Amino acid sequence: MTTDKDLHFRGGRALAFVPVVVFLGFCVVFFVVFKAFDMTALATGGVVALLVGALVAKSYGSYWSAVTRGIGSPTAVTIVMILFCVGMMSALIKATNVSGGFVWLADLLGVHGGTFTLFTFVAVCIISMSTASSIGTMFTAFPIFYPAGVLLGAQPALLAAAIISGAIFGDNVAPISDTTVISSSTQTFRRKAGTADIAGVVRNRARFAFTTAGFAAIGFFLLGASGHATSSAHSQQLLEHASNPRALVMLIPVALMLTVALLTRDIFKAVTVGLGTGIITGLASGLLTVSGIIGVTDGAPTGFLVQGVSNMLSVIALVVAVFGIMGVLTAAGVLDWLVSALTNGRLSRTPAARSSRSASGSRPPPCCSAA
Repeated sequence: MTTDKDLHFRGGRALAFVPVVVFLGFCVVFFVVFKAFDMTALATGGVVALLVGALVAKSYGSYWSAVTRGIGSPTAVTIVMILFCVGMMSALIKATNVSGGFVWLADLLGVHGGTFTLFTFVAVCIISMSTASSIGTMFTAFPIFYPAGVLLGAQPALLAAAIISGAIFGDNVAPISDTTVISSSTQTFRRKAGTADIAGVVRNRARFAFTTAGFAAIGFFLLGASGHATSSAHSQQLLEHASNPRALVMLIPVALMLTVALLTRDIFKAVTVGLGTGIITGLASGLLTVSGIIGVTDGAPTGFLVQGVSNMLSVIALVVAVFGIMGVLTAAGVLDWLVSALTNGRLSRTPAARSSRSASGSRPPPCCSAA
């Protein structure tokens, strides 16, 4: 068994960054050049990056031992299981069409123009926090809110901006978001040891996200009414088709899930509560059928549980590749070297840096202390 710091490269420590460079190259090619926002493609890039990196390692065995240690780390395994769970919860919210409930509520309250743009922004924020997916929320919300809003006199460009902004807001602060889950594994509390928990990360982000959302809401309300409302029978028929008042009951399991997540700081408990109450609520309200939960159609598995796991496979493949790269950097001593360089750098010796370390009661690690 190899140790954590025994990986060496033929051209020195700098070549440990070869997998990182190759992976970033894939990101640029797919996102910028081809404009293909596909997680499977990025996961492919991560695997290829690991294969290329192995060519410059002095020991093939040590290299792949480092990769598997990174992939098998407690943090990586935890993230994978959380992503499977939140994928199922996200699929449940989409399957029960919560967006249709908000359209019905807007029609009932008689909101139009800028008021509808504001209403859409708030509704999409809530939906995105429920589904924990910005892209998924956009695909769900645009076909429902956008046509309805244009019919009710909302300014088309600002209505689209409200949907996009709300989707990103919810993805940023949702405790079950893959963005939140993965980013929390790289963060620490200033005055506590260890990795930051998900609930702590959400609370820290929320003060900034909600403040920004407040300013955005004012702008959407004041500027979102430059469209022209349509009151034809056809427009009313479209609104009725998009409306689904029963879907609002699915906000109950969402609220319970978010409450449990913030109170217990245990995302597994929160998702279990959300899925359990969501299935019961969906069946009781007629929004779900047993086959809609899990079933088989023409020999193929169906249901939101299967769909939720399937939707997360590409993201999980990307996580596996990224943690494999992190394993290489750790085994090569690159991460410790960077910490040491930053700790002993010029910026760390400023009065502000010394004051921050004194306030947190932290001391530099032995490897970084003065000789």
